[in-house]
Amino acid sequence: MGCGLSKVGCDHSISQTSLCTKVDNKKFQSKIFSYQNSSCGKKPSCNLSLFKYSSIKEVYHQKINNSNTSFLEKKKKIVPTSDFYRLADERALNVPISLYQSKEQFVNYLIEPFVESVVLQLRVVWRWVTNNFEDIAGGCILEADNMHLPRDQYLKNKNLHTFAVFLSECTKVLGLKMEIVSGWVKLNNTLVDSINNEVYHSWNAVYLDQTWWLLDVVWASGYLDADMDFIRDYNEHYFLCDPKEFIYDHYPKDNFWQLLDEPMSNNAFKNLPFYSRNFFLSQMKPLTHSLGVIECKKTEKLHLKFKITKSNVEYFTILYDMANKEVVNEGMRLYTTEKLLHIFIMIPHQGEFLLKLFEKTSKNVTSLLCGYIVKLKQNLKFSVFPKQYKQFEQGYVLYSPLQGHLIIGEKYKFKIALPGAVEMVVCLGGANSSWIPIDLNKNSTWEGDVVITSGSERVTVVAKFHQKWRQTFSSVLEYQTIFKEEIFNGAVQESNA
Repeated sequence: MGCGLSKVGCDHSISQTSLCTKVDNKKFQSKIFSYQNSSCGKKPSCNLSLFKYSSIKEVYHQKINNSNTSFLEKKKKIVPTSDFYRLADERALNVPISLYQSKEQFVNYLIEPFVESVVLQLRVVWRWVTNNFEDIAGGCILEADNMHLPRDQYLKNKNLHTFAVFLSECTKVLGLKMEIVSGWVKLNNTLVDSINNEVYHSWNAVYLDQTWWLLDVVWASGYLDADMDFIRDYNEHYFLCDPKEFIYDHYPKDNFWQLLDEPMSNNAFKNLPFYSRNFFLSQMKPLTHSLGVIECKKTEKLHLKFKITKSNVEYFTILYDMANKEVVNEGMRLYTTEKLLHIFIMIPHQGEFLLKLFEKTSKNVTSLLCGYIVKLKQNLKFSVFPKQYKQFEQGYVLYSPLQGHLIIGEKYKFKIALPGAVEMVVCLGGANSSWIPIDLNKNSTWEGDVVITSGSERVTVVAKFHQKWRQTFSSVLEYQTIFKEEIFNGAVQESNA
């Protein structure tokens, strides 16, 4: 089986369970709370406590401050430099859990060097909690604090709720306003749990500089592998996260905690594409297809486009046939330009498919970036992509025609980006061969219409390039030709959409 490839970091392994694997909630909970701290040898406690939502209602329903100010501007105000967290992180990572005796005493010890900055106080506590996730999950610290869970908060899935509670209790020592936000999280293009009266997951919102900020200590601490085992792998994305990005995988029970100017409906949340934590860390931006389910009605061709910032990664895709449970990647092509990633897909047949995009860094680390469900309701004629010659290099983009077979007598629009080319022609090869020049448009793309004439046995795209002291023509693409009657006789499946 092949994969669509494109060379263009991120230091994470594939950080989500397979998109085609449904999460087992009971197994998930048992795995998370299977950790035991060998120093105490006790089972994890289910007795937890939290301060009630009503305790900070004076700020609960106030509007988000400075709504006209961008998230990045507000973040820059409280985190002025790129290395602002460095000393706090170093301290958090070097303070052993063995020093923990009581919450108040320990938090005061952690924040001692940062009395001038409440943001750094929060940061050092946050990083210590994420770095000691397994030991906290083991239950020793929670039992030592003798935390008791109020009846109205005794949730079925209380285990993951524990960590939002613990972080909130720690920040009480700092005098910060922090809420525990409960709701649903999205994994694998689906909600992990059904929408009902039971809350699956909990995270936090903290009030800093007259603004609410979102954070999830569980998702920042690591991820679950294919066996549902927790893998420690810190992720910065979930600390003071942009609400416009947080909403892609966290849907709060109370819409206020979306912290969006216009709250998103639950149906809209379900229909969002799946973007992993690495997608946003990679600073990618989707430029097409805002929905997670892509329905192909009149054509099986898809063109997805992303804005990219990295130049030292390789992108590749996987198209998974959900009915036949197999990977089908023959009809996929990826192209990258300096700032764009193009994904062209030709769906092979009727059905539902799972499209996943990955990145692979120069350090050979692979990460899942995003996923979509692609549906084709009826079989359409299909053809493979045209042959690409070696000269078709990175940075070149074929926009059309995408199909590998062209019908004799039909007119096609050729649109190709060939950086460095000084001339381009379409050669109709055969008994009556002819060369048709293609013009360069104002967008630096070669574009023009070509009619495939009778007698054309193949169609070759040829371009002239500068090479030191001379200019040479090189073949970059080649198409096969076919009569329309052959299509209906089943000689080849073709699309001319």
